[in-house]
Amino acid sequence: MQVDMNDDKNDEIACAAAALVQANYLLILAGAGFSADSGLDTYEQMPEKYQELCNPIMLVEDEARFQRFWTDFAEKYESCVPHAGYEILDNWCAGGKLPKLQGQTLSSWFVYTSNVDGHFLRYKSFHSENNNSVCEIHGNATEFRCSVTMAEHEGKARQGAIWRKFQEKVKNASCSEKCRQSVIKRIASSSDYPDDDTKRITCPHCSLPCRPNVLMFHDTDSSVLYQIQEQRDRYQAWEAGMEEDLAVNGRSLVIVEFGCGLNVPAVRNESKEVFIDCMEKIKNKGNAASVTLIRVNPKDAFFDFENDMNEKYNPNCISIYDTSLNTIRSIDKRINMIMTR
Repeated sequence: MQVDMNDDKNDEIACAAAALVQANYLLILAGAGFSADSGLDTYEQMPEKYQELCNPIMLVEDEARFQRFWTDFAEKYESCVPHAGYEILDNWCAGGKLPKLQGQTLSSWFVYTSNVDGHFLRYKSFHSENNNSVCEIHGNATEFRCSVTMAEHEGKARQGAIWRKFQEKVKNASCSEKCRQSVIKRIASSSDYPDDDTKRITCPHCSLPCRPNVLMFHDTDSSVLYQIQEQRDRYQAWEAGMEEDLAVNGRSLVIVEFGCGLNVPAVRNESKEVFIDCMEKIKNKGNAASVTLIRVNPKDAFFDFENDMNEKYNPNCISIYDTSLNTIRSIDKRINMIMTR
């Protein structure tokens, strides 16, 4: 159901809560608006120098400035306290509040996010020794890695005088496979750096400068791309298994999309694609399979399906015009009411 921004949201909250209580699977998709509730900037709010320094070539042109910028970013994300919605989602999943999420052979939930703050990894539902149910499609800015493969593109040297200079630097370093694989997990505070003015961080194996473990503009670093692809492969395997179980055994899926706007629509597109795929898989099955898509956004919670499919899909869609945190709290209260009846 779609509503105007000024309409009462109680019906939408009630429908969302009812769907979640019955869910066998939960797919959480989070964009920049989700992190904004923790006080972090969205893409539109980033400082002007972000556009300039979110480019690997800047590590070659101005190493000190580049590393200072990204270590400041890492410190900001590490020191930021995730908003209360994370804990509520954690309780819905591994905490057992949504009882029908338990008992599947597959993990019953997954997180797909464009955010690079690493906050979902702090919660056991999504990241633990025996569980990794997070796909960070742009990487994690609280991690750093060796720049050994930064001047490559699909295994070949990148072209240009600047890149040739850096390739010579790599050639003269004592690099090994450990340089490609190692990730420096945490930059805790300014005291971790021997020189606080530059905040220089180097590979422990070859001493090349490190780069953030995020996918930047014009980035072809195979080490970063490989790790992101590993996460995508894990997510896609989960999605395929979930969709099969949904169709064959009549399961229920709820997709909740938080804070995904129109300017960077990758996550928004993913939620729509999964929803349509699942709706097509379960049609004419004659079992109890169901799919619900909940879109949460203060301004852009509407749905606009192609080829005049709005009438077909909208009954399974819920638009909530509010922030992620407000919505999670409201839904959680309604779940409490349902569970105590």
